[in-house]
Amino acid sequence: MKNMNSSSFSMHFIIFGLALLTHCLFFINAATAGTVKETDIPALAKKLASGLVHVNSSPQSYEYITAPLSTKGMGSGFIIDTLGHVITNAHVLSNVRSIEVILSDGATWPARLVGTDPETDLAVLEILAPSGVLEKIAPLSFSPPEPIEPGSTVFALSNPRGLGYAVSIGHIHARPRSIATPGGQVVDGVIENDLAMEPGDSGGPLFDTYGRVIGITTRLFSPGPERDVRSFAISSDAARDVSTQIISTGRVQRPWFGASFLTITPRLSSILNLPVQEGAMITKVHPEGPAMRAGLAGATRDLTLGNRTIAVGGDVIVGIDDQPIGSDLDVIAILRTKSPGDTVTVTYFRDGSLKKAAIKLGEKTKTP
Repeated sequence: MKNMNSSSFSMHFIIFGLALLTHCLFFINAATAGTVKETDIPALAKKLASGLVHVNSSPQSYEYITAPLSTKGMGSGFIIDTLGHVITNAHVLSNVRSIEVILSDGATWPARLVGTDPETDLAVLEILAPSGVLEKIAPLSFSPPEPIEPGSTVFALSNPRGLGYAVSIGHIHARPRSIATPGGQVVDGVIENDLAMEPGDSGGPLFDTYGRVIGITTRLFSPGPERDVRSFAISSDAARDVSTQIISTGRVQRPWFGASFLTITPRLSSILNLPVQEGAMITKVHPEGPAMRAGLAGATRDLTLGNRTIAVGGDVIVGIDDQPIGSDLDVIAILRTKSPGDTVTVTYFRDGSLKKAAIKLGEKTKTP
């Protein structure tokens, strides 16, 4: 009986110890992995501002310090690697032969233009400073691909005048989506937020509360020079891809699928009696595009849901190269990993039957 009690006591002691250890680890992880509070953002912003720069590509008189900020030739940017590459907005560059950047310590250095991407209005510069200077600057890191939830607290840094950093705090309005620019270009993965942004803030980093860059602020979608109620940022996924390609080759090559998509939701699936509850429905195939040449089909009719009319009846893509597709953003994410000329295998439903097609991707020069 004593042995039984001793064994039982030992087992209970082990279980209690494991439970206590798990409890402690939970709070340790919560303390180390949790985001900072909004009241802690000033201290975090001060630390991150070392990677921020002011970009100037037009002559400025001394009076510009106190005068209204010019919208031409000036903006913000940030350093993305130890080689001194800077990402910013292309539209802030008025004279690409005379670019200067001002670092967080106030030092001014010339910079050269490595390349631009008109579709996202992003540009990459290279600071022409000694390696010893660049090695002392901690580059800002892009966030890993993670869902961005509406309502999340975010903050942006900028250096609109070259006099030091500025901070704006706000929230995400919606998950990243495709938005058309005033010129008609469609840009994928745009983050809408409510931060107060001025023209000189353009090109600065947008952070989550971990201090990771989730986007680059932009005025690409602004109809005029005045401050807008809504602000936008190009997602870090898109910026990472653009900057990597520009640094490697001086330009951006995008694969072209040749179709437009609509995300399938469980409600829409029920209404249309689809065999799956999620996926990306093709709403339009572009004439002579890769999707049309592979035999994929777009919408066949319009469906009115309340005050909204959507095109439906097209093929529903559920997989690309054996990777599941749950939305149009999944299609975009997979295509970002491909190059023009690559062939992808698309799995889709048509009239309830599962089919596959091989599509050779073209090169996207502009949105058709």
